[in-house]
Amino acid sequence: MWGQITDIKIAALSPPGSLTGLEQWFSALRQQPYAMLLLSGGDLDCARYSLMGWDPFLVLRARGKQLDLQIGDRHQNLVANPFMVLDEM
Repeated sequence: MWGQITDIKIAALSPPGSLTGLEQWFSALRQQPYAMLLLSGGDLDCARYSLMGWDPFLVLRARGKQLDLQIGDRHQNLVANPFMVLDEM
C-alpha cells in the first residue's frame, strides 16, 4: 500500500484587496489541479464553514471496489473498499 498519512499542512490565506468573496477567490484559482469550492449554507451551526482546495497530494478515484490511487506521478490500481483504504491511510 502507500503507507499512512502523517502530516497534512493547512494554511490560512489572506485575500488580496481586489478579491472580496470566496467565489472571486475561486475564480482566480479554478485553473489549479482538482480545484474545488464547497459553499456552506443554511441555518445549522455546522453550516458556517465553506471549504476551498486545490492541488491535492493524493487523489483516490473509485468505481465500486475498483480504485486508482495517485500520488504525484505514481499510480496504483486496487480492488478494495475505498473507505477501508482511506481508514488504513
